[in-house]
Amino acid sequence: MLGVPAVTIAVAAASVALPTTMFIAMPQTITVGSFFTGMAGCHFSCQDIPGRDFATAFWVEKESVARKFLNANLNVQGFHDVCDPSFLADAPHTDFVIGGFPCQTFSQNGRKAGIDDPRGVLVVFLLIYVRRSLPRMVLLENVKNLMMAHKETLIDILTILKGIKDPETLQPAYFVSFRVLNSMTHGGIPHHRERVYIVAIRKLRRAIRFVWPGPIPCCSPASLLDRDRVKLSSYDVLLNNMPKGKTAQNNVRRAIEQVRSVAQSEGKHEMHYLPIVDLHSSALNMSLEYLPCLTEARGRARAFWSLAHGGPLSTRELLRFQAFPTDLAINVSAQQIGGMLGNAFTCSVVRRIVEQMVRAAEGRT
Repeated sequence: MLGVPAVTIAVAAASVALPTTMFIAMPQTITVGSFFTGMAGCHFSCQDIPGRDFATAFWVEKESVARKFLNANLNVQGFHDVCDPSFLADAPHTDFVIGGFPCQTFSQNGRKAGIDDPRGVLVVFLLIYVRRSLPRMVLLENVKNLMMAHKETLIDILTILKGIKDPETLQPAYFVSFRVLNSMTHGGIPHHRERVYIVAIRKLRRAIRFVWPGPIPCCSPASLLDRDRVKLSSYDVLLNNMPKGKTAQNNVRRAIEQVRSVAQSEGKHEMHYLPIVDLHSSALNMSLEYLPCLTEARGRARAFWSLAHGGPLSTRELLRFQAFPTDLAINVSAQQIGGMLGNAFTCSVVRRIVEQMVRAAEGRT
């Protein structure tokens, strides 16, 4: 089970069907408590949801680079450490809690230590806050591998959420559901990014009917590139002006070979496509139609190149591939913002989930 020293969370597996009652409106301005905030994808995801205003009440973030970015872009209360007792003592109540809890320990890359890594149990502190504050809505996010290789941790999180009791009825307080969604199919963004999303919505003496957002059309990669990009006339230009590093050069050569092979088989010019290739991968990692999954390491290394343009994706382009606005106050380095984006939400996916959560919380689904 998930746990940390001196912390006990009561859980209950029972689920009681509650009768549907009257419509219970969410407030016009929904306050948001943001955990493991990073670059505030939660804040930017909710800015354009029709019919509601979302106001971030607090953020909690340990990394100094992210805090510097947050202080420049969010004028709200910030906490540094979710483990600090003063956080639970001082964090205000909010209507909505959201957090992409640390994923490194659950990722298919690295040590795969799960809850044996201290980062693997930090989500417990978010769950303690939820139990104490009882927000109307909770949304958690993590890598797909949480479900594949660390399913026991996923089950623990779901069980804890289901076991939180309504103080009046002493019945389970939350409807709980989870699903894996891909940014490419459910965010309308050409970015192959599969993530586990966990939804919890207060029952308030009634049944909750939550509907996960369905697939939507995806925009083209070209629509997300900077307008001042100049396409190469042919890949011979790039072959004569290669990036530094043996791995990068090998990836460029292999990528060009593959593009030319596809173009020949489809009877198209080699420059018809807009391939995006990871120059730092030990094996060829490229797509002709979308961005391969952006990770913290790949973002920090600025590893993704637009092959047809012969250069790395810019900061503005990486922001668009995560559905962030491009008019942010960028007060950290390009490498740092790239790494933060690799850990961030895809804003368009979160926006669609939150819309459905509000509808379900009010009984409008």
